[in-house]
Amino acid sequence: MPDSTEKIQWHPAFYDAIKAELDDYSPYLSFIPERQLTSEPLRMDLLIIKKLSDIKIEKNIGRIFQRDNIMEYKSPGDFLTVDGYNKVFGYAYLYACLEKLDIREITVTYVVSARPDSVLYYLGQRTEISVEQPADGIYYTSLGHKFHKLA
Repeated sequence: MPDSTEKIQWHPAFYDAIKAELDDYSPYLSFIPERQLTSEPLRMDLLIIKKLSDIKIEKNIGRIFQRDNIMEYKSPGDFLTVDGYNKVFGYAYLYACLEKLDIREITVTYVVSARPDSVLYYLGQRTEISVEQPADGIYYTSLGHKFHKLA
């Protein structure tokens, strides 16, 4: 019987069970257990935490801020891609999970010099996402009722 302080390793058994279940399809599948996602630590460019919830920010860059606000900066000459857009949302979901926050209470802001045409096109193709432009060079996107900003 295992020691009560010894941690049971469930992942190898899960891996073997799934691999056995899908054995008929093994020529068409690759099984990679516990794949590391990045070689470097994941880092957000900037996290801004609003200390008081009732403070209204009247600057365009912070008008939609919630308590927790993730900002991604693209240097001049760099541009925002769909992959970059999705990566930062991955950071937001991971941050929400680690901090035990509701993802709907986090904003994501991208600051880019060039208009993110490929991202705007991508978002325009998704029926669950709406895009509005409240000012020149500023785009708000929303999934349902919550806004995230492209600036």
